[in-house]
Amino acid sequence: MKLLPFIMVILAVMSYFAGKRKTNPAKSSTQPSEAPVLNPAEAKSALRHPDWHMREAAVRALGRSNDVDALSDLAAALNDDDDDVREAAREMLEKFGAAAVSVLLDALHSIKFEARALSAKALGSIGDRSAVPGLIEALTDKSMWVRLPAAESLGIIADQQAVPGLIAALSDDEVEVQRAAADALRRIGTPEAQKALRLHTHT
Repeated sequence: MKLLPFIMVILAVMSYFAGKRKTNPAKSSTQPSEAPVLNPAEAKSALRHPDWHMREAAVRALGRSNDVDALSDLAAALNDDDDDVREAAREMLEKFGAAAVSVLLDALHSIKFEARALSAKALGSIGDRSAVPGLIEALTDKSMWVRLPAAESLGIIADQQAVPGLIAALSDDEVEVQRAAADALRRIGTPEAQKALRLHTHT
């Protein structure tokens, strides 16, 4: 009989969390059974739709179009309020490769740090060396969430002109950025980079 109150408490807790999952207004509970599929003609206006599902579908439709005229709209979607829409925009921009570098470099100056961070990440995935100066500048961004992918992307591209900026990033206020800069310098591997890493290790 002493176990009965304990069992009742356990059942009450389980019931509470089960109910919470059913009533949670999180995005996942609002996802439709089938994502909308838009054609490019519908996509441009759907980018301003109040439903994030529609905006994400619009971004993916523009990406599938392979139309370079869509690049500015995709770059603008990096500033969307919804993280899934922003991620979809990054993914679609990466598919355009070098053609997207210019708009991504512009997006490194967006007001929202999320857009700047995604731009830095996308530039690394594309791997075009023309992005290096912009990524070096992003190493001094006020947000560590931008400085971190900028350092990582410079390590992926591994261009020697990034070495001075990455050496400076070894003194970043955030340890994660320091580590990313060190990893990038190891990948570049010039004598200057190796010397900076030795000095950094002994400080």
